[in-house]
Amino acid sequence: MRTPLQTIIGYSELGKTRGAEASPRLAAMFCDIHASGERMLAMVNDLLDVSKLENAIGTFDLERCDLRPLVVGVVRELEPLSAARRLKVELDQAGSALVARVDPLRFQQVIRNVLANAIRFSPEGASIGVRTGAAGGEACVTVLDRGPGVPEAELERIFDASVQSSATKDDPGAPVWGWQSAARS
Repeated sequence: MRTPLQTIIGYSELGKTRGAEASPRLAAMFCDIHASGERMLAMVNDLLDVSKLENAIGTFDLERCDLRPLVVGVVRELEPLSAARRLKVELDQAGSALVARVDPLRFQQVIRNVLANAIRFSPEGASIGVRTGAAGGEACVTVLDRGPGVPEAELERIFDASVQSSATKDDPGAPVWGWQSAARS
């Protein structure tokens, strides 16, 4: 499933470049194709991740590592997505190593999903805060955004597969909501 999407994304990038030379309208069409391909690829990746978790195929390779570079990597990876929505991601990192025992790939996957949702549901031009720090012997990563959040009545369902909050269907940019994860050092 990924291979055809990668081809579509690659040709759309080429079309954006060449389309800009031909006409702005053509370039805009290739930009739309590219954005749709990227969204589809993200959904395919998410579906494959959910499938792995449901089938218990994946394994966790826990190791002690500094979480700060892992967070930086995700923020950099999602810069084009945030720039496209004119969002500013403000990264506030702990001053010293923030060591925790995690699976680095799975940890980044969680941060990627949370930050991508913050980008998707924040109003255009808003700021998103990403902080790393320690509290009470635990490493903490916090994402603060202006998205609609999850209504309290729906909190019990947030870990159900393929469930989307009623607040995210029509109203991006409502009240402040944040996400925080803690890991034991």
